[in-house]
Amino acid sequence: MKKHFVFDHDNLLFNENTKDFKKVFFKYSLLFLGSIATSVFYITIFTTFFDTPKEKQFIKERDELLTKYKVMLRQQEIISDYLHDIESRDNNKYRSVFEMNIIPEDVRLAGVGGSRKKLPSEYLEDFEDVKEVSAKIDNIRRRLYIQSKSFDDIEKMATQKDKMVASIPAIPPLLQKDYRRISDYFGYRKDPFTGGRRMHHGLDFSGIKGSPIYSTGNGYVESVTYSRRGYGNNVVVNHGFGYKTRYAHLSEISVKKGDALLRGDVVGLLGNSGRSTGAHLHYEVVYHGKAKNPLNYMNSILDSELDQIVKNAEEIKKST
Repeated sequence: MKKHFVFDHDNLLFNENTKDFKKVFFKYSLLFLGSIATSVFYITIFTTFFDTPKEKQFIKERDELLTKYKVMLRQQEIISDYLHDIESRDNNKYRSVFEMNIIPEDVRLAGVGGSRKKLPSEYLEDFEDVKEVSAKIDNIRRRLYIQSKSFDDIEKMATQKDKMVASIPAIPPLLQKDYRRISDYFGYRKDPFTGGRRMHHGLDFSGIKGSPIYSTGNGYVESVTYSRRGYGNNVVVNHGFGYKTRYAHLSEISVKKGDALLRGDVVGLLGNSGRSTGAHLHYEVVYHGKAKNPLNYMNSILDSELDQIVKNAEEIKKST
């Protein structure tokens, strides 16, 4: 092992170096680590109280982005107002023209299923403006989907307008000369058998037995019932578009189940079958399963006009 000597300037001699190398190494290692700790300390202080150029750029971009989100929020409110106006006109105008059920608000807001898309950056999810924009976009997307489906339904109804007009029960079921009066109207009345208050779901035409009863709109025979009780001999016609009509207490039935009918076709003859106190026709209009007042659908027409409708139906049947 080599020896190390150090010159002593005071005595002008070379003395052997007896210092421990390990101690020297340890000393300088401590100095090195101390310098690193000092550097880390100063860097931490600097980054805590002062923004780096990159941080300043990030803050600037973040503020600009949040400003854009706030502008988007205002624009979405305007779009939402326009959409609400369209929805209102859809329910109160377009759908009412075709007598379609309105779409409830909760259904419009429900829209379609699906998970909400994640925002581009997890750091932005903490900002309320960003989350609100995301929620409003999702809300508008759902409402637009429902509105689009509604317009599809209306378009379908519009293309079938002529068919619908011909199908709606819009004429009296018999000639004026064949009935004396309307003996009972739609609504609550005194039951002629029990004397109690009871809902009457149609109109009763008191008339001449054997008078022809006409289908009040195009459709098909959904059911034919022969009975000595209740409605007696009665026919139910399905007109489509949610409409059905019933012709009850007939003396004879002229159709069978499944027959296609035109407005003006004879379904049977006025009678007194079933639970009845005299010769009359019990006539009902049902829309989407609910009984409606037939007077709201019957146009006031002359017997000559009804005769012409009957003749037209006969000619069409003959030509086919």
